[in-house]
Amino acid sequence: MESKISIETNDNFLNFLILVLSEFESKKIQEDLDKVKKIDSNHYTKKLEIESLRSIIKSYKDEKRDKENSIEKLLVLTPGNPDVVFSLCIECYRLDLDMEIVIEDFCLAQNMLVVEVFNNIFENMKFKRRIKLLNNIPDKDIIHESIKFDKTVVVGNSNLYSRLENEMKISFYPYGIFEIYSDTEEFDELKEKIYSILDENMFEVEEYDDVVKEKVIDNLNKTSYKFCTLILSKDKEFEKKAKESLNAKYVIVNKNPFKEIKFKLEI
Repeated sequence: MESKISIETNDNFLNFLILVLSEFESKKIQEDLDKVKKIDSNHYTKKLEIESLRSIIKSYKDEKRDKENSIEKLLVLTPGNPDVVFSLCIECYRLDLDMEIVIEDFCLAQNMLVVEVFNNIFENMKFKRRIKLLNNIPDKDIIHESIKFDKTVVVGNSNLYSRLENEMKISFYPYGIFEIYSDTEEFDELKEKIYSILDENMFEVEEYDDVVKEKVIDNLNKTSYKFCTLILSKDKEFEKKAKESLNAKYVIVNKNPFKEIKFKLEI
């Protein structure tokens, strides 16, 4: 696949984002995306949409390149949400590192296309870093593979992290792991919509509905992954306490959390 973008001649991160967006908006890439989405649709409902890519790129508009980080080679283990893989490819350039992404056979065709497009962009820009995508690798091979890298990060896969944390030096970023507490049926329609999005994106969820309300906040602060806590309640006093006391990255009350959260790899 031949990229049509021009070579970047300065270090302006915003220019890079504009180039990425223009490439993915091109007729050729959109046609290729339609093809790979059809392939993945045999097994998954998740589709990489241009509106989502625009939103991801917009979330980076105030970021700057960070070429001073100490990481040269990064291994990322993630279920394979193509939105996340797209963001990881941006991080490869922003952090100036070589990256290997291992996914779990989720949306493989879409992810392969995303990585291919970014590598073509990098080549045209004469950017020396590259991204490699691997699929469905056994734990023993991941452990062996990690020796080649300065750091290994698990993104949004608590089961994999639990299996590997005693076997190797590894970090965990709980993006896409949600804790939900609801004490009312008034938000059942919203809850159903949220669960549909969670399922489509292969995000993890833990319910706390069976915990008595007086202990919910303490339990969440002690046991949750502290990425996104969703509270569905008509109790204004409890809502206020949750917002003040919960220490998750995102605390969302009675709203769709997917209008609030953003991905940003923390290495």
